[in-house]
Amino acid sequence: MAETFGIGRAIVRAMIPDLYRAGMSANKIIREARGMGISYRRQTMLADIRELTGRMTKQYFVERFDPRRIITKGIMTEVELPRAKKYYVIANALYKDLVTGEQFEKNVSFYTNEAKTFEMYEEDYVDWKEEAMYRVDLSFISFKPLCVEHNAGWDY
Repeated sequence: MAETFGIGRAIVRAMIPDLYRAGMSANKIIREARGMGISYRRQTMLADIRELTGRMTKQYFVERFDPRRIITKGIMTEVELPRAKKYYVIANALYKDLVTGEQFEKNVSFYTNEAKTFEMYEEDYVDWKEEAMYRVDLSFISFKPLCVEHNAGWDY
């Protein structure tokens, strides 16, 4: 079954490749769309940007990669990252709301200069999360890597 979406989303999806090639970041693309009066769920916009710019082309390999092995070139997408870091890790973190009992996924990402295992990246994320956004009403459950981007031209 084909995915359907509104005219606003279709317009934004048509603009994304050109805006990305012009050097616009995902946040700038979203601001540009909203400036035109077009807005839809941010997470969906980010997914559209990753899909249409080819940034999630190796997700299949990432999802099947042994989380105890240090990441390799074969699972990385080569991109020009906006920050002076070697890697950009994109993942879904699963949480449980301790008040309602509901579970939900949150798209998370971070930059790093170290090639590690996904288990080590999960530990880093948990440590950072507890320092930066500690909330007693949320319980972290799991971390599912989706994509690892390598800064083009940088060593591994």
